[in-house]
Amino acid sequence: MAFFSLAGIYCCLLFRRRENVLCLVLAGVAFGLGIASKWYVIFPLATSGLFLLSGLKSLRERVDRGVLLAATLILLPLTVYLLTFFPWFLRGYGVTEWLTLQKAMYIETKHHLGYNPYGYEVDIKPLLWFVKPVAFGDFAMGPTGPVVLMGISNPFSWLLTLPAMIWTMRICMTKKASMMGYLSALFAFAYLPLAVSQRPIWAHTAFSVLPFAFIAVAGFLVSLLDKGEQNRRIFYAYLALLLLASIPLYLLATGKGHDVSLLQPILELYRPLHER
Repeated sequence: MAFFSLAGIYCCLLFRRRENVLCLVLAGVAFGLGIASKWYVIFPLATSGLFLLSGLKSLRERVDRGVLLAATLILLPLTVYLLTFFPWFLRGYGVTEWLTLQKAMYIETKHHLGYNPYGYEVDIKPLLWFVKPVAFGDFAMGPTGPVVLMGISNPFSWLLTLPAMIWTMRICMTKKASMMGYLSALFAFAYLPLAVSQRPIWAHTAFSVLPFAFIAVAGFLVSLLDKGEQNRRIFYAYLALLLLASIPLYLLATGKGHDVSLLQPILELYRPLHER
């Protein structure tokens, strides 16, 4: 999902630079495959279409561009999405069954409660993603028995997201930087539907938002390099802290938390209440 989404965005940016229709065709194919993976890709697709439509001055230009975008970013992704069901149609299903399937998929997406029996013991609210470290837990079989896989967000990466997005929007408004506005819109349209959802949303779903967050964080940190020696020291110190924090988090995510005594209290924080 993340690959096809970013590939579509990249092709849209190539089209904006080169005005080559082939780039839009490739974007449409990428977005169609992305939507076939996860419906979340609809949001960056819509954002990219509006971005490419903005900035045109004359009505004729907007109409021509609108027709082109409708063909390449609406009809083409829809066609690709349909083609991904081709093996399914070969099994004898028809259009009516396909529409029924889409309705069932929509209902499942809207009301999905997860398959992890311990799901409600970990973070399920996207509003907290960029405010505090969040976690996702699962189990796997290791060489000596079951192990706990505990993925916890690195506070030195995720927690810079909101300051970085504020910086991005400030650059957009003060310097009229359309690319910064595009990045802010990609983040907002990918994140807000999840943030306002009434059902549980687990941390692994953040893959639809993280690329835009990390781009903003990277830009924000790199901007420090141009602001004197003191800020450069802060930049390198921050990178060192980020890398150091990733070491225990990697051990937890790969099921080795129980092997390190210092990490066991962290695992205990997420132990289901009925097992304590």
